[in-house]
Amino acid sequence: MDSLTQIILGAACGEAVLGSKIGNKALLFGAIGGTIPDLDVFFG
Repeated sequence: MDSLTQIILGAACGEAVLGSKIGNKALLFGAIGGTIPDLDVFFG
């Protein structure tokens, strides 16, 4: 998967799981969580 798809999928999952509890921050946290697996490309 490309990075953009990882970010969008993570944001969607964050919203689905935490959206009602923390609001729009769930999108940000989900996007960050979805990006973490791709960071090995930058630091590898």
